[in-house]
Amino acid sequence: MLDCQTKKGQVYISHENWTANWIEDRANGKTKLRKFKELTSRADRVAFSISGAKQALIEIKARNMTLNQLNNWGNEYMISEDKINKCQKLSVKYKIPFFVFVNLIDDKYILRLKVLNNKGEFVIPYRIEYDKETQSTCNGGKKFDNVYMLKASPESIIPK
Repeated sequence: MLDCQTKKGQVYISHENWTANWIEDRANGKTKLRKFKELTSRADRVAFSISGAKQALIEIKARNMTLNQLNNWGNEYMISEDKINKCQKLSVKYKIPFFVFVNLIDDKYILRLKVLNNKGEFVIPYRIEYDKETQSTCNGGKKFDNVYMLKASPESIIPK
C-alpha cells in the first residue's frame, strides 16, 4: 500500500490540498494551480496565469509543527537534495521560479520559501547536510539522505 493510500497519508494530502486552495485564494483569481504532470518532477503543482503562462513550480508540504518549533530549529526547513535537483532542472527548463509552501498544521501559519529564480539559481540562504537520518514517510521508518536546510526569513511566515 502506498503512503498516500493510508489514513495518515490522506490527512496530509487534505492539508496540502487546503494549502493549494489557500494559495489560489490569495492570488485573487490571477493564478491557478495544476498538479504537475511530469512524472520526474517531484514537485506538486505548477502555477499558471489566467492567460495560461507558467508562473512557478510549487512544492506543498504539511508538517505537524509550530512556528515556535521552527524557531527552535534555527528557522530552517529541510528538503531532500534529490527534490531540489529535479526541481532545479525544471526551473531552468521552463524558466520559472521554484517555491516551497509548508502548512504548519499545528499553528496558524504558512511558510512560503522562494528557493530558485527562473534561471534555477538559489535565492534563499541554505546549507547542505550529508547522510542525515530522516523519517522515510509520513507513516514512519528511517532513511539517510542528503538534505538542504533552507533558511526561513520573517517575511516568509504568513498567517493562514
